[in-house]
Formats: sequence, C-alpha cells, structure tokens
Amino acid sequence: MLKEEFTLHSQYGFHLRPAQVMVEKMSAFTSKVQVKK
Repeated sequence: MLKEEFTLHSQYGFHLRPAQVMVEKMSAFTSKVQVKK
C-alpha cells in the first residue's frame, strides 16, 4: 500500500525520497495516536 501511495505521489511530481516519506507518515501516525490518548 505504501508503495502504491509513493507511486501515486511520484506521478503527481513529488520528489521526496521514500525514506523521507516514511518518516513523515510515521510522524503523522504517531501524532494521531498521541492525540487519541
């Protein structure tokens, strides 16, 4: 699923490295979890 999302972003001209994308997704996910607590 992450690969599909990265491919989709690439098609729209995003030039982020996969690792950077993963970090951003994890940061967003972590912040959402912290908000729920």
